[in-house]
Amino acid sequence: MARMIVGPNHKMSLPANLSLDASFLLLIDTILRAVISIEIPIGILTAIIGVLLFLYLLRRGYSEWS
Repeated sequence: MARMIVGPNHKMSLPANLSLDASFLLLIDTILRAVISIEIPIGILTAIIGVLLFLYLLRRGYSEWS
């Protein structure tokens, strides 16, 4: 995702990856604690969101191949 935003420049993609990942985890953790009262490991939720995002990108890429 960060590479889509900043392009192939490695000097810019590393800081973009770090800030994007930290923001994503902070956002997911905040939403999870506000919505659900039970404690669920953040890895489970990020894995579910990651799978959905991966499937979306895979489907979008497949439609561009045809």
